[in-house]
Amino acid sequence: MAPKGEHLGVLAGVFVATIVSFLIAAFILKTSKGEEDITAATEKMETLKGKKSSVAGSLREQTAENNEEFDYKKVKKIIFACDAGMGSSAMGASIMRNKVKKAEVEGIDVTNTSIANLPNDADLVITHKDLTDRAMEKLPNAHHVSVENFLNSPKYDEIVSQLK
Repeated sequence: MAPKGEHLGVLAGVFVATIVSFLIAAFILKTSKGEEDITAATEKMETLKGKKSSVAGSLREQTAENNEEFDYKKVKKIIFACDAGMGSSAMGASIMRNKVKKAEVEGIDVTNTSIANLPNDADLVITHKDLTDRAMEKLPNAHHVSVENFLNSPKYDEIVSQLK
C-alpha cells in the first residue's frame, strides 16, 4: 500500500521499529528480576489471581495421568470426553471400542460424552490434552489420560495392553 517509490522508506521504518522494540524488550528483561522456575511463577500468578488458570495448567509439569500406580484390571468403564461429546470423542471411543474388541477384552464399556456430563462411575477418562484439567475437576476420582489426537494416539495401544 506504499506509494510508488516509497517502498524503501516504509521498509526502513519497519526495520527501525523492529530494532527499537527488540532493544526495549531486552532492557526490560535484563532489569526485571526473573522467576527461576516456571512452575513457581505459575503458582505465584495463581495465588495473586486467587484462582487456577486453565492456560497456566498446561505450563505445569504435571502429566494428565495420575502418578500413583493405576490398576487397569479393575477398569469397567472408559469414557472419551470432549466439549460437546459428539464429534472427536465419539470417533476416539469408536477406535478404542474396536481395539478392545480385537484384543478380546471382555466386560469393558467404552462410550463418549461431554465433560459436563461425565458419569461418576467412570474408571478411565480419556480427553484431549487441552481439556484434561476440566475433566479432572469434574471427576477427580477417575484415572485421566490425555491425548493429542483422538484419531491417532499411541496411548490407545498402551491402554489396551494394560487392560489384558
